[in-house]
Parts: sequence; structure tokens; C-alpha cells
Amino acid sequence: MSQELVKDGVASGISSVNVPGMWMNYLTTWGTTAAPSGVSIHAELAAIKINGQSAGIAWKPPFRLEVSSLLKAGENQLEIQVINLWPNRIIGDLSLPAEKRLTHTTAAEHFRADSPLLPSGLLGPVMLHMAERLEIR
Repeated sequence: MSQELVKDGVASGISSVNVPGMWMNYLTTWGTTAAPSGVSIHAELAAIKINGQSAGIAWKPPFRLEVSSLLKAGENQLEIQVINLWPNRIIGDLSLPAEKRLTHTTAAEHFRADSPLLPSGLLGPVMLHMAERLEIR
């Protein structure tokens, strides 16, 4: 799944992953990895579904969610909706006629229609992380 710079609010991606049966005994989290340039999702939030069921909303780095109960052995479908950064929505609106703009904010005075977009969306790898479950007494 990959995403380019977007102005329109939501970027979506769907992919599938084959989960080995042995993972069913482990704690599994969905999430991003730290890339040399930082976290691979640049967004306000990311909504995650696995096999059609909501895994929750990740709203801050490192954008990880525990997903063990949603996975099954074999093929699994992952859906990610990344909500765009607010400045990009404002910049996009500034290129539209006033009557077609979706945002109405005083923050627009800090941007122009030709302002550079901020990196936003799914910009790097997303992984399933497996860890052994330990009972602490």
C-alpha cells in the first residue's frame, strides 16, 4: 500500500497478508516502523480494519494497535484509512473558488494556494509485529 500527497482528506489502502497459524499463540500488533526519516504515517489519524472488523483508530506515533483477536490463520484483509493533515485541506481549498471550499477558518491566512503540501498519508512500511505473550504474576 502506498499513498501520494493528498489534498482531499482521506487516503485509503487495502492489502492482504498471509498469517502463519503459529502466530495465533502470540500477541500481534499492527503498526508502522521507524524509517530513517521518522514515522511512516503522517496524518491526523489512521482507522484500521482487519477482515472487515474495526481494529480501532491510531492517532499518534508510532500508530500501533493490538490486533491479535481479529487475525485468523491464512489470508487476512487489512484496510487503512489515513485522515489527511488539516493544513493540506486548507491549501487545497485555497485553489478552489470561494463557493466550492469545504473549510471556513481563520487559519487559512497562514497559507496560499501554492503553499507546499506537508507530507501526509501512508508514506512507508506497515507491518504486523509478533511478540510472545508473557504472564506476569
